[in-house]
Amino acid sequence: MSDTELHSGTARVQHLSATTLAKGLRTRDFRSEFKKELLNTVVHGQHAVFEKLVKTVGALSSDDSLMDVICAAVRKDCDAAIHKLLALAAEADEGRKDAEADKGRKEAKMYAPLNKIMEGVERALAQPHLDLPRKCFRRPVLTSSHSLAKEATSYGVEQKPDFVIVEVPPPTHGKLHKPVTGDYATWSRCPSFIEVKAKTGDIPRNRRSNNATGTLTQAADYARVIMITRPFQLYVYGLLFCGHSFVLALFDRRGVVVSKDYSIKSPEGLKNLICVLVRLLWDASPEELGHDPTVSLVQNHSYCQDYAKQYPRFQFSMWSDTRSWTTFGPPIWTYPSLLGRGTSVWRTFGGPDGRAMVVKMAWRTENRMSESDIYQEIARIYNSRLDELPRGMAQFYEGRDVMYLGERISVYRLREPVDPYGPHKVGDEPAPRGFSAHLRVSQDEPNAFLHRVTFADTGKPLWEYTSISQFAKVLYMVICAHQDLCEHGIIHRDISVGNVLIRTDVSITTNAAGEQTVTVTDREPPEGFLTDFELAKIATTYPPTKVRACSPVLQRNLVMTYS
Repeated sequence: MSDTELHSGTARVQHLSATTLAKGLRTRDFRSEFKKELLNTVVHGQHAVFEKLVKTVGALSSDDSLMDVICAAVRKDCDAAIHKLLALAAEADEGRKDAEADKGRKEAKMYAPLNKIMEGVERALAQPHLDLPRKCFRRPVLTSSHSLAKEATSYGVEQKPDFVIVEVPPPTHGKLHKPVTGDYATWSRCPSFIEVKAKTGDIPRNRRSNNATGTLTQAADYARVIMITRPFQLYVYGLLFCGHSFVLALFDRRGVVVSKDYSIKSPEGLKNLICVLVRLLWDASPEELGHDPTVSLVQNHSYCQDYAKQYPRFQFSMWSDTRSWTTFGPPIWTYPSLLGRGTSVWRTFGGPDGRAMVVKMAWRTENRMSESDIYQEIARIYNSRLDELPRGMAQFYEGRDVMYLGERISVYRLREPVDPYGPHKVGDEPAPRGFSAHLRVSQDEPNAFLHRVTFADTGKPLWEYTSISQFAKVLYMVICAHQDLCEHGIIHRDISVGNVLIRTDVSITTNAAGEQTVTVTDREPPEGFLTDFELAKIATTYPPTKVRACSPVLQRNLVMTYS
């Protein structure tokens, strides 16, 4: 086989799932399958979702008197737009069952008045006499007519939410940012979105079911892509506006929690909509919109920058100590689905000596042995037999569940209303810190904890090999390591192209201006290592025989042929 042929084959393996996703996203088949994935993962009718976003301590939207002032200004400024929306909703609700094209036309008519309301909310907040602080700068962008720009970390998916909420740089003067064009909108700049349906009946409100409607499935798909392109996003808010009503949905790795539905036909419902928009556009911090609170952007980096020129760098702590790690470059791997582990793997500098390391982050189910414990158990087995760990597996450094303000970050803690890690009180007494029962599909469903693992290793994806010889030698080392592990009673159970890395050396230099340059070089001779032992099984008894050398047939076919 020629080098070109093997490279082509590897590229097909690399992009197999991504291509399947990208093609599926353009058909009804993917949504149909995704809807099945969401079975028994949805909790409907929870006002706590609205309270969590809107009633956070210190939020402008938690001040009822101020919101009354803002609402009065919006009603005065946007009276025609509000009445137009209500009229369009009434027309759609009275009509017969529409064809897809008719639905699209009716939805499109709602975009302009809804956009006017969002602009009116910003103008009301920017009134000089109020002198309100602006914590963040985000703008709504209409993207229904074109897919968001493709990025290296988006798996090539083509999606068209009706509106996305995008991060924008602060304006030179004042508090209002000029309108943003669609070509600026990318998924990586988008922490939230708005989906519009013409009919009120399309709103997800079935409180007797734990399954997703078509509207909710579509929204969950958008949340999934946000989590792919923003890997430090722990959950995502989506605003679903259907006819004259809306719901706020929270999407995380265990499913979806949907608020009650609120109608803008009532003053209270319109006020609720304005409160949500205040938070999304003006007042909510990245953490309050679901960003990992232990991760921050490095100075002079932002989500607004051009990712094609430089991927932003992030700094994060591991646990409750002073050490920190800093990423460089895009993630080596990100998990392509909404539900499950949400794995992301990063190249970093950090630890006590600032060395280059690989860091993996993933949600672990509470009743499973953690990946860090698995690595330590593997080391114990090898030590007990006076054997060295195979060179072809990742060199574990340390790991544990991520702590924030003295507690482990978990899915169900993050679903808690208001501040999940702040002070909880009932009157003057501390409230119990148990999880709200109504925010789970079932009390038997296990929680998930955010877990980080560090490796005294650096690497790049297998599909970035530079020659057929390097590819073969990397696989040979990994196969030998796998055989060695099996003979010690350890079965990996999750080997895939994303779990095999090519070992590299990394150096960093800083010039007089303080600018850093990272240089990555491949090892010679080539080495590879196996990662992601989270699903590994370990035998309770181990074979007493000496571990055999890796098969000479493999050595002859994989190494001698391509050396």
